[in-house]
Amino acid sequence: PTETPSIHWAHSYDLSRVPSFLRLDPSRRTAVGNRMPIPRLPSTASGDEVAAALAAEGCAIVERVVPPALLDQARAELAPWLEATPPGSDDFSGRRTRRTGGLIARSATCRDLVMHPLVIDAVGKVLSHVTSFQLHLTQVIAIGPDEPAQMIHRDQWAFDFFPFPADYDVQCNTIWAMTDF
Repeated sequence: PTETPSIHWAHSYDLSRVPSFLRLDPSRRTAVGNRMPIPRLPSTASGDEVAAALAAEGCAIVERVVPPALLDQARAELAPWLEATPPGSDDFSGRRTRRTGGLIARSATCRDLVMHPLVIDAVGKVLSHVTSFQLHLTQVIAIGPDEPAQMIHRDQWAFDFFPFPADYDVQCNTIWAMTDF
């Protein structure tokens, strides 16, 4: 097996206001792997449709938003940086997983991806309660063979030292799959 790279960036919002009972209700889980269904939208989906799916389920997949060749281009631009990145140093980060940041400085293609109109539109809809939002980080993650699954968590926990109200979202992640996973 080979590593599975994906591009990960976090805008400064989270979908934590989706009630946990909606996302974790056992009656909504499928028989396969005890998993819940994830909404799958076509590349023609609007920001409103993506935001509605996020509000309902806490996650969504938008199929082939960009041509695979564009992600191949990003992968090629990032390859030297990823190859130079050591694997994680703990179980949470993944001892067989490499995470390379600073993608805006390292890839012209990634600069275009973070500004994709559908992402910006959906973020604007999800974050309509805030004055502005910003890109928090960019990172390519290459999960190595036989890497155990990471525990379920919210990246917004990085900001838990601020007293945000429970229903105030502070982060949401966008993942661009560079390979099937």
